[in-house]
Amino acid sequence: MYKRDDAYRQKDVTGIHSGKLPYLLVSALMLGAATASSCNEPVAVQRETSRPVVKTVAEQTPREHYRLMGMQAQLPDGWTVMPDIERRDGKVIAANNFQSKYIHGGILPAGGAEITLVADASIDVPSIDRLVSDFIDGDRNVKRQEIIIKGTSCSATQVESESEFTPNLTYKRVAVFLPLKHPPNFNPVIYKAFMDYNAAEDQKTQQSFNDTFSRLLESLVIVESAECDVRIRV
Repeated sequence: MYKRDDAYRQKDVTGIHSGKLPYLLVSALMLGAATASSCNEPVAVQRETSRPVVKTVAEQTPREHYRLMGMQAQLPDGWTVMPDIERRDGKVIAANNFQSKYIHGGILPAGGAEITLVADASIDVPSIDRLVSDFIDGDRNVKRQEIIIKGTSCSATQVESESEFTPNLTYKRVAVFLPLKHPPNFNPVIYKAFMDYNAAEDQKTQQSFNDTFSRLLESLVIVESAECDVRIRV
């Protein structure tokens, strides 16, 4: 039987960028949580009917807009945001569309997808090529392209791949790596967005997931002064 714990132990999860599956659990572990199941009851994201208020990740009141260090993200309606991860230090936001009801100890259910946003301000920031290499390690059907995040006007690297865990379990995975620098010290921060879903989903469902992820990327805006960081792209 596949277990969530088995997957991440096979990978170096330094910087929360190279764990295979799932990013939700890896993020929780990196933030000092024992397992994802130790989180409080998940909070459903509700649409704001009035003017959106930017909430820091430390605040637990559910909102459609979330703050991740110097970036603001708009999460999909109805998705579940994990409160224990949110309220740590503002560096990780993890969400899913199935109320965190994993099956068999951590497998995504039918129709399920998970998204994780990370702000990595590690002292030793790796290059984008290194991040991509770690992310796709052992994967197949890899696609890589450069995209522009509209809310930042900066270039980001998007990678798509497939990870096979068992003959009957393959995930499609998408990652985006956006390097920025924030004053006053202009230390580099790499903003990362990940999405996982089962490759067995029908085409309509997969397209819906990809559209959701695209809207999430379009929602990213800088809320603190920042510059594009081209130094760590190679």
